Amino acid sequence: MFDFWLSIKDLPEQGQEFEVSDQEVWTVPIREFKIQARITQNIEARFFIYPGQNGYLIRGDLRGAVKIPCDRCFATKEIGLEATFELFEELEPAEKNDFYGQSFLRFSQGLPEINAGAMLWEQFLLAQPIKHLCSDNCQGLCSKCGQNLNLAACTCGQDEPDPRMAIFRNLKIET
Repeated sequence: MFDFWLSIKDLPEQGQEFEVSDQEVWTVPIREFKIQARITQNIEARFFIYPGQNGYLIRGDLRGAVKIPCDRCFATKEIGLEATFELFEELEPAEKNDFYGQSFLRFSQGLPEINAGAMLWEQFLLAQPIKHLCSDNCQGLCSKCGQNLNLAACTCGQDEPDPRMAIFRNLKIET
Protein backbone atom coordinates (compact mmCIF):
# COMPACT_ATOMS: atom_id res chain seq x y z
CA MET A 1 0.00 0.00 0.00
CA PHE A 2 1.24 3.47 -0.82
CA ASP A 3 1.47 5.43 2.43
CA PHE A 4 1.00 9.14 1.90
CA TRP A 5 0.70 10.78 5.31
CA LEU A 6 -0.37 14.43 5.53
CA SER A 7 0.05 16.49 8.66
CA ILE A 8 -3.29 18.05 9.62
CA LYS A 9 -2.26 19.78 12.85
CA ASP A 10 -2.71 23.40 11.74
CA LEU A 11 -5.74 23.29 9.46
CA PRO A 12 -7.58 26.60 9.28
CA GLU A 13 -11.13 26.64 10.68
CA GLN A 14 -12.61 26.92 7.16
CA GLY A 15 -10.65 23.80 6.10
CA GLN A 16 -7.90 23.23 3.59
CA GLU A 17 -7.86 21.89 0.05
CA PHE A 18 -5.46 19.17 -1.10
CA GLU A 19 -4.81 17.92 -4.63
CA VAL A 20 -3.16 14.62 -5.47
CA SER A 21 -1.98 13.84 -8.98
CA ASP A 22 0.94 11.53 -8.14
CA GLN A 23 0.06 8.33 -10.02
CA GLU A 24 2.03 6.17 -7.57
CA VAL A 25 -0.88 6.57 -5.14
CA TRP A 26 -2.76 4.18 -7.46
CA THR A 27 -0.07 2.32 -9.43
CA VAL A 28 1.77 0.99 -6.37
CA PRO A 29 -1.32 -0.77 -4.90
CA ILE A 30 -2.39 -1.94 -8.38
CA ARG A 31 0.96 -3.76 -8.64
CA GLU A 32 0.98 -4.85 -4.99
CA PHE A 33 -2.49 -6.41 -5.14
CA LYS A 34 -1.91 -7.77 -8.68
CA ILE A 35 -4.97 -6.03 -10.09
CA GLN A 36 -5.25 -6.31 -13.87
CA ALA A 37 -5.80 -2.60 -14.46
CA ARG A 38 -3.91 0.00 -16.45
CA ILE A 39 -4.38 3.72 -15.95
CA THR A 40 -5.31 5.29 -19.29
CA GLN A 41 -6.15 8.79 -18.07
CA ASN A 42 -4.26 10.17 -15.09
CA ILE A 43 -6.24 9.80 -11.89
CA GLU A 44 -6.50 12.99 -9.93
CA ALA A 45 -8.10 13.65 -6.59
CA ARG A 46 -9.09 16.86 -4.89
CA PHE A 47 -10.36 16.94 -1.35
CA PHE A 48 -11.04 19.37 1.48
CA ILE A 49 -10.39 18.57 5.11
CA TYR A 50 -12.48 20.48 7.64
CA PRO A 51 -11.47 20.29 11.32
CA GLY A 52 -14.15 19.69 13.91
CA GLN A 53 -14.33 19.13 17.64
CA ASN A 54 -14.29 15.34 17.45
CA GLY A 55 -12.55 14.74 14.14
CA TYR A 56 -12.26 15.76 10.51
CA LEU A 57 -14.82 16.00 7.73
CA ILE A 58 -13.34 15.08 4.34
CA ARG A 59 -15.10 15.93 1.08
CA GLY A 60 -13.62 15.35 -2.32
CA ASP A 61 -13.74 13.97 -5.82
CA LEU A 62 -11.75 11.55 -7.93
CA ARG A 63 -11.40 11.57 -11.72
CA GLY A 64 -9.54 9.46 -14.27
CA ALA A 65 -9.84 6.30 -16.35
CA VAL A 66 -8.51 2.73 -16.26
CA LYS A 67 -8.56 -0.21 -18.65
CA ILE A 68 -9.64 -3.37 -16.91
CA PRO A 69 -10.61 -6.86 -18.16
CA CYS A 70 -14.24 -7.85 -18.47
CA ASP A 71 -15.33 -10.24 -15.70
CA ARG A 72 -17.02 -12.52 -18.27
CA CYS A 73 -14.87 -12.59 -21.41
CA PHE A 74 -11.58 -10.92 -20.34
CA ALA A 75 -11.69 -8.32 -23.14
CA THR A 76 -10.35 -5.01 -21.83
CA LYS A 77 -12.60 -2.01 -21.51
CA GLU A 78 -11.88 1.54 -20.45
CA ILE A 79 -13.81 2.64 -17.40
CA GLY A 80 -14.11 6.32 -16.59
CA LEU A 81 -13.83 7.09 -12.91
CA GLU A 82 -15.83 10.01 -11.65
CA ALA A 83 -16.76 9.97 -8.01
CA THR A 84 -17.40 12.28 -5.13
CA PHE A 85 -16.91 11.21 -1.55
CA GLU A 86 -17.55 12.42 1.95
CA LEU A 87 -16.35 10.81 5.15
CA PHE A 88 -15.79 11.70 8.76
CA GLU A 89 -12.67 10.56 10.57
CA GLU A 90 -13.07 10.58 14.32
CA LEU A 91 -10.20 11.92 16.36
CA GLU A 92 -9.04 9.48 19.04
CA PRO A 93 -7.33 10.54 22.25
CA ALA A 94 -3.61 11.35 21.96
CA GLU A 95 -2.63 8.33 24.04
CA LYS A 96 -3.75 6.10 21.15
CA ASN A 97 -0.59 6.84 19.24
CA ASP A 98 -0.93 4.22 16.53
CA PHE A 99 -2.87 3.38 13.41
CA TYR A 100 -5.97 1.43 14.46
CA GLY A 101 -9.08 -0.16 12.98
CA GLN A 102 -10.39 1.34 9.77
CA SER A 103 -9.33 4.89 10.53
CA PHE A 104 -7.03 6.83 8.24
CA LEU A 105 -5.86 8.98 11.17
CA ARG A 106 -2.93 8.52 13.48
CA PHE A 107 -0.82 10.56 15.84
CA SER A 108 2.85 10.97 15.03
CA GLN A 109 4.85 12.60 17.81
CA GLY A 110 1.54 13.77 19.30
CA LEU A 111 0.37 15.46 16.09
CA PRO A 112 -2.52 14.23 13.92
CA GLU A 113 -1.82 12.87 10.43
CA ILE A 114 -4.08 11.36 7.79
CA ASN A 115 -3.07 8.59 5.40
CA ALA A 116 -4.28 10.20 2.18
CA GLY A 117 -2.83 7.30 0.15
CA ALA A 118 -5.00 4.68 1.88
CA MET A 119 -8.05 6.94 1.84
CA LEU A 120 -7.71 7.65 -1.89
CA TRP A 121 -7.07 3.98 -2.71
CA GLU A 122 -10.33 3.09 -0.97
CA GLN A 123 -12.15 5.77 -2.99
CA PHE A 124 -10.54 4.45 -6.20
CA LEU A 125 -11.95 0.97 -5.48
CA LEU A 126 -15.37 2.34 -4.55
CA ALA A 127 -15.53 4.41 -7.77
CA GLN A 128 -15.39 1.28 -9.94
CA PRO A 129 -18.47 -0.69 -10.94
CA ILE A 130 -19.20 -3.87 -8.99
CA LYS A 131 -18.95 -5.95 -12.17
CA HIS A 132 -16.52 -4.98 -14.90
CA LEU A 133 -18.32 -5.79 -18.16
CA CYS A 134 -17.26 -4.96 -21.70
CA SER A 135 -20.98 -4.52 -22.54
CA ASP A 136 -24.30 -5.10 -20.80
CA ASN A 137 -25.02 -8.10 -23.01
CA CYS A 138 -21.60 -9.75 -22.79
CA GLN A 139 -22.04 -13.51 -23.22
CA GLY A 140 -18.68 -14.43 -21.72
CA LEU A 141 -16.67 -17.55 -22.50
CA CYS A 142 -17.84 -21.10 -23.11
CA SER A 143 -17.17 -22.98 -19.90
CA LYS A 144 -16.15 -26.07 -21.83
CA CYS A 145 -13.94 -24.88 -24.71
CA GLY A 146 -13.21 -21.25 -23.77
CA GLN A 147 -14.59 -19.71 -26.98
CA ASN A 148 -15.46 -16.02 -26.62
CA LEU A 149 -19.23 -16.20 -27.23
CA ASN A 150 -19.33 -12.51 -28.20
CA LEU A 151 -17.21 -13.31 -31.27
CA ALA A 152 -18.63 -16.65 -32.38
CA ALA A 153 -20.75 -19.54 -31.19
CA CYS A 154 -18.86 -22.56 -29.98
CA THR A 155 -19.27 -26.02 -31.48
CA CYS A 156 -18.04 -28.07 -28.55
CA GLY A 157 -21.39 -29.61 -27.65
CA GLN A 158 -22.10 -27.44 -24.65
CA ASP A 159 -25.76 -28.48 -24.89
CA GLU A 160 -24.97 -31.46 -22.69
CA PRO A 161 -26.45 -30.69 -19.29
CA ASP A 162 -24.22 -30.27 -16.29
CA PRO A 163 -24.43 -33.53 -14.30
CA ARG A 164 -24.15 -31.59 -11.03
CA MET A 165 -27.54 -30.03 -11.76
CA ALA A 166 -29.35 -33.34 -12.38
CA ILE A 167 -31.14 -33.20 -9.04
CA PHE A 168 -32.87 -29.96 -10.07
CA ARG A 169 -34.21 -31.13 -13.46
CA ASN A 170 -37.37 -32.73 -12.02
CA LEU A 171 -37.93 -30.08 -9.38
CA LYS A 172 -41.48 -28.71 -9.41
CA ILE A 173 -42.38 -25.56 -7.57
CA GLU A 174 -45.98 -25.10 -6.59
CA THR A 175 -47.31 -21.57 -6.62
